Amino acid sequence: MGDTIDKALFKNIIRMYMALQLYTDVFEKPFVDASEQFFANEAKTLINTLDVRVYSRVLCFSII
Repeated sequence: MGDTIDKALFKNIIRMYMALQLYTDVFEKPFVDASEQFFANEAKTLINTLDVRVYSRVLCFSII
């Protein structure tokens, strides 16, 4: 589905951004914007390729 990330490295980078008071401007807004775009595209793809029954199941499992 996606690439695997190094969670420890990611955590340390976030801590660094927070310590430098760059988290909100440098990371959070671009991350939220990219996430919003990703999930909007994913929803469009799923809606166009799956029938209602299967789409409902995908939604239920992604919420959990």
